[in-house]
Amino acid sequence: MSANHSLHVSINLGLAFDCRFNFGLSDSETDVTFDHHPFMSIWSTTDGSMDTARMARLAHDLPFAVAAGLAADKSILAAVPVFVWQLLVNIFLVRAGEREQVAAKLRRLGDVLVEESVGDIDLLKVDVEGAELFVLRGIKEEQWPRIKQVTLEVENFDTVREVAQLLRAKGFNVAWRATELEQVMEALTRSGRESEGGEVVSQVSHLFATRAPLPASLKVDAEGRMLTPEPGTAAATTASSSAAPDASPTSAGSSPRRRGRRED
Repeated sequence: MSANHSLHVSINLGLAFDCRFNFGLSDSETDVTFDHHPFMSIWSTTDGSMDTARMARLAHDLPFAVAAGLAADKSILAAVPVFVWQLLVNIFLVRAGEREQVAAKLRRLGDVLVEESVGDIDLLKVDVEGAELFVLRGIKEEQWPRIKQVTLEVENFDTVREVAQLLRAKGFNVAWRATELEQVMEALTRSGRESEGGEVVSQVSHLFATRAPLPASLKVDAEGRMLTPEPGTAAATTASSSAAPDASPTSAGSSPRRRGRRED
């Protein structure tokens, strides 16, 4: 059963609500033109530089990550040379990178919450391809106390720092993880190739914020980066002498702010 079919079944049974809106979210109301990716719609954006950076990151990291994962799993495919994975990734990126121009409207999340009579929010999930700050800034000040938890995918370490600062100012405790980098590092560690970790360029991170205290078992550094390994990974059962390269937001290079991403 597909995910979409399961969703429709849940809606028909009254177990879920079908609320789709024909606009994106930002910190102001405006009309924009999106670069829409028909074969990878979640990549749609108003910022061409976002596409360029993402394509370059995936072209660089993905073949490396696939090879590391296969080697870690001792797969027979680990014998496939990296240049083959590079070729396959490039074919995928050509298709996924196809785009067309689509006009769209952006609105403030705060206005939408008022119109839809949304009260308390147990979890606000934001995945907007680099426009996290603009979506959060579209929330009205009086609405923030009604939001209990926030989770976001963040594109770069500079934005991690800014988002974390905003959420802490709203009363949240924040923790984050450099997800893609750490997943590749975990595979490299399992395959005995951790010295190659400096090759990974991804800064994509996942950030979680809650008004409740963070669990005592969750260790974070001064910037809120999680030091506790993911449960079930090799890193969780071995010493972290082969830690991932420094991903502190304070040491990362500057990345341009991006606005007007699609909210899926």
